[in-house]
Amino acid sequence: MIRSATAADIPKIHRLIQEASSVRQVLPRTPDDITKDLPTFLVVTNRSRKLIGTCSLKIYSPELCEVRSLVVDRAHRGQDLGIKLLRRCIRQARRLGFRRLFALAYHPQFFARAGFRAVEKMTLPQKVWRDCIYCERFKDCREVALIRDL
Repeated sequence: MIRSATAADIPKIHRLIQEASSVRQVLPRTPDDITKDLPTFLVVTNRSRKLIGTCSLKIYSPELCEVRSLVVDRAHRGQDLGIKLLRRCIRQARRLGFRRLFALAYHPQFFARAGFRAVEKMTLPQKVWRDCIYCERFKDCREVALIRDL
């Protein structure tokens, strides 16, 4: 089941993101970061209501937002949960009135399956100069920038 995240989910979201960031699948997020963006986080739970996946939106302008922290627990991959979370983010971004949605990804083919196309990172200066410049991986970034018109 996919639902909006709650405050009780913050430690579980943090754990999922930390596990994925330790193997360079996503960038790390602090509990404070998650708390600040909590209204944009979605989570997926299994039948026993265990949190097994998450993602969020980050707003950059009235027209542009980003899919961030898209993670599915290793034990639950291969069930299309990631693509279901991504599709829900796309619907959420549309509903909120954004015209473009982007992602930075280590696995661009996943986003390409959902209609995203690769672009140069510098076509997203809002992201680069607000976030990327402060990232410890900035000088050796291997993420691919992708964008989708909504």
